[in-house]
Amino acid sequence: MKGVNLSSNQDELGGSAGSFKRIASRFLVLSLVFVLPHLLAPVASAQTTVSTIEGTIKDPQDRFIAGAQVTAKSSTLSTERTATSDAEGFYRLAALPAGIYSVTVSHAGFAAYNVD
Repeated sequence: MKGVNLSSNQDELGGSAGSFKRIASRFLVLSLVFVLPHLLAPVASAQTTVSTIEGTIKDPQDRFIAGAQVTAKSSTLSTERTATSDAEGFYRLAALPAGIYSVTVSHAGFAAYNVD
């Protein structure tokens, strides 16, 4: 009776171990190419669409102006928000829809200041 040779033969198995590694690595790369975008999709949809405008109001002598009215208007979004500066002249207009705004600062005793 003839013995059975269990050693690998490239012709019988269709290639060497190196060819199997190449196929496995290609499968891994293709899997990542098709699966990774689906895993990242929820992250991409969580991007914010709001903005914040903030700053400090000072007079020409570099002193803080408390109680100044700061108004941001967007003609394209029909949005208007107003904030009042605090004791340190700080104001914040938060959660504004992303867009282009015109900002006006006014206070009694000062000329209104507008930034487009």
